[in-house]
Amino acid sequence: HRESNFEKEAEALGVKVKDVYWTVGSHDGLLILDSPDSETAAALMFELGSQGNVRTQLLRAFDRSEVKSLLQRIS
Repeated sequence: HRESNFEKEAEALGVKVKDVYWTVGSHDGLLILDSPDSETAAALMFELGSQGNVRTQLLRAFDRSEVKSLLQRIS
């Protein structure tokens, strides 16, 4: 139920849950999200963490075209 509730909360914020992975090691899981912006993704993670049953860590990933654009700024 937690997973489906989370997906509903994500949808309400305009975030799509693309993939959910359960892992072994220092982290229990990994979510792949498609969010309109980093702030919206962070708000969703704050909401998830506020429920008290998980701790979150947000990692922003850049695709190739985004990295190319960033590198052009410093060249």
